[in-house]
Amino acid sequence: MPETSNKHKLEELLNKLQQIPEEIWGFYQFQRDLFWKKIPLSKQKILIQQSIDCGIETACSIKKKYPFADVGEICEQMAIPIVPCESEQINERITFATYAADEGIRLMTEPLEKLKCSGLTSISKETAQALIIGHELFHHIEASVKGIYTQNEKIVLWRLPFYTHQSNIRALSEIAAMSFSKEMNQSCFSPYVLEAVLLWPYNETHSQGILEEIKEIEKRCAEYDFAHK
Repeated sequence: MPETSNKHKLEELLNKLQQIPEEIWGFYQFQRDLFWKKIPLSKQKILIQQSIDCGIETACSIKKKYPFADVGEICEQMAIPIVPCESEQINERITFATYAADEGIRLMTEPLEKLKCSGLTSISKETAQALIIGHELFHHIEASVKGIYTQNEKIVLWRLPFYTHQSNIRALSEIAAMSFSKEMNQSCFSPYVLEAVLLWPYNETHSQGILEEIKEIEKRCAEYDFAHK
């Protein structure tokens, strides 16, 4: 009985998260950026949309080049290794995959196996894996495409009379990667949903907390939109 109840709670959480608009997930990602408080909400909205557009446009370009291949096959054709690894934590957070130019994509198998054993019917292990690989494939592409938006957009951190110190905005890369993967896999929901779903077996409270955080973001955005009508 507890397992059935647990599965029902996860299905309910998933259903709610699948309805979250891409822009809201963008704000969710921004809150994890070191410099997000330096960027006004109005500017964040613009940056989020441009990052989403970048992800979609990049996906369309790749699909034209590899019209009949899925993301795994594209990685194979682009000579990007996909290396299965054990689960790992970085800064106390579960990692589902990483990309490095010298290693390729390191795919953590444990969270995917836990998903398979959860009995969840609306997201299969294969779907989750494809969304994760798609995300990391974008990071490979942006590392090799000169002038891509996510690497060109900068934030000014401080100025001197003859020097301006700028930095990349990491959130833009992550937002674009999610948008890219969603488009590549023709998913009806944002890959951000996987953060809650794959985290569930490790920490249900944290997983449910993602929805609470999203609700706060939606409230803040609604108040902002109302104030600026």
